[in-house]
Amino acid sequence: MTGMSRHVMRRCRVKCATVALIFLSGIALFQGCAAAQDAAPAVKPPRAVEPRQPDGPFDGLYSWSEHATAPLGIGRLHPDGSTQSPYWMSEVSLPLFDRPQGTQWGWINRGWLEQGDESQPFSLAGMVETEYEVLSFVVTREAPDGWLQVRFGAPTERDQGLAWLHRDHLAIGPLSLNYETWNERFMSDEISPLYLRGDGPRVLRSAPSQEAEAIDGITGTHSIEPLEFNGEWLRVRVSQPSGYCTDDTGVKVTEGWITWWAEGPGPLVWHWTRGC
Repeated sequence: MTGMSRHVMRRCRVKCATVALIFLSGIALFQGCAAAQDAAPAVKPPRAVEPRQPDGPFDGLYSWSEHATAPLGIGRLHPDGSTQSPYWMSEVSLPLFDRPQGTQWGWINRGWLEQGDESQPFSLAGMVETEYEVLSFVVTREAPDGWLQVRFGAPTERDQGLAWLHRDHLAIGPLSLNYETWNERFMSDEISPLYLRGDGPRVLRSAPSQEAEAIDGITGTHSIEPLEFNGEWLRVRVSQPSGYCTDDTGVKVTEGWITWWAEGPGPLVWHWTRGC
C-alpha cells in the first residue's frame, strides 16, 4: 500500500469515527430528552398544616343514586393498601398542575386545597364512592408520559374541577394512592356484580359490533358478570331478574356483548358499593 493510500485510509477512519460519535451522541441526547419528558417535575413544597378530616357526606357528589349521567372517566385514584376510612384524605398530599409538564398551581394537602397564598377546606364533592363510605378520585384522562387528569372538585364554570398530576407524585404524603382503571376494578372479585347505569334498555349482541346479531335485551332488574373487555365492548353474563341478594326465581342467564364505556359519561356499568 502506498503512502497516499494509507493517508486516505486514515482520513476515512477518522471521518467514520466522527460520524459514529455524532450518531451515538444524537441517540443519547434523544434518550435524555425522552427521559426528561417522562420524569416527574420538581414541585413547590406544600405548607405545614394541621391535618383536617374533610366533611361528609361520604358518598361524594356522584353517589350511587346519582350515577345515571355523572362523568366518571376512565378510572380512579384510591388509597394504597387496605385503608377503609372515609377520612383518608387527611393523609394525602398531591401537587396539582394546569397541564402535563405545565405549571404547578396548587396542592391537595392533608385535607386542604391550596392555591397560591389561599387555603380552603378540601371538599369531597367531586369524588365517587367505590367502597362503603370510602371515596376515590375520578381519573378523567391519561397521558402516555405518566400524567393523569383528575377531578379534584365539583365541576364549575371556572375550572371544571379538573387538574393534572403525575403518577410519581402519588406517594408524596403519608398515604400513597394507586391508579386503577375501571376495567381492572370491574374485573375484581372484591366487588358486587355490575348493573347498567343510565336510562333505557341495553342490547346484548353476539359480537363486539353494533352490526352484530341482537341476542337479547337487558331490562328491569338484572346483574352483570364481566367476562372479557374489547375496547368499548364487554362480554358479559347477564342474569334477569338479578338473583343478586334477592329471592328472584326463574332467573334467565344469557351471555353476549354490550357497550360498557362511552365518551362523556365514561363507564355505562357500575357496582353496588353498599352491599345488598
